[in-house]
Amino acid sequence: LDEIDCYGGQMLSVARGPGTPSMTLRCGSIYIAPKPDRVIIGATVEPGIATSEPDAAAIAALRAEAARLCPAVAEGETLETWAGIRPGTPDHAPLIGATAAPGLLVAAGHYRNGILLAPVTARMIADLALGTPLSDLERAFTPNRSYEAA
Repeated sequence: LDEIDCYGGQMLSVARGPGTPSMTLRCGSIYIAPKPDRVIIGATVEPGIATSEPDAAAIAALRAEAARLCPAVAEGETLETWAGIRPGTPDHAPLIGATAAPGLLVAAGHYRNGILLAPVTARMIADLALGTPLSDLERAFTPNRSYEAA
């Protein structure tokens, strides 16, 4: 866990409306993730920044970039803006698996993909807790892996 560093990030949510996506869209640094009552737009990446206050200019730039990917999001009312600190590893892949402490599992360091990876992370942790073997791909996220910077 010593390899985790902080990355500031800002996001916003807008109201769903006609033409908003029904599945997650991702292009470059932008993703648009539909939820039942809103659409989440993310996200800035600010290495070493630890603030919880959104910046109006950064939020406006994020929304404009998302509107280029999906023009319908430009029409949605802004419901919420937020900023936070995201834990990340040198290779930007999460740490998911058993630790050296018996019975202690970790799911951390998802960088800017926590929302997107939440379902698969939950399944992997449940499988580990139940003793179900992980696939080769899933084992690539072990907390004791070697890192290559992204």
